[in-house]
Amino acid sequence: MSNAMRARGGATLIELIVTIAIIAVIAGTAGLAMRPAPASGRDDRSPDARVAALRGAALARATPLSDTVAVDGRLVTVTAFPDGRVVADSALHVDQLSGRAPHDAR
Repeated sequence: MSNAMRARGGATLIELIVTIAIIAVIAGTAGLAMRPAPASGRDDRSPDARVAALRGAALARATPLSDTVAVDGRLVTVTAFPDGRVVADSALHVDQLSGRAPHDAR
């Protein structure tokens, strides 16, 4: 056996870098393959209907719930509390105690 063969005991830096690069590509591909599927459909209900549904769910579950509602191209965060209160941006025009729009006479 020659001296050159006995001196080679480990891996070179290039071999390590190539191995790490291959593992990174495999991990990245696997990560992309495991992403959740996008939502199948949009919620086409009116903002008032979405707020009413959120308020009803908060009352039923006895826990505060939040959601975002699109109003005139802006996203507005709405929070419904288990006591029936609804807190939202003023752009949504929601009565804080009833969760209804001011024009809603019910």
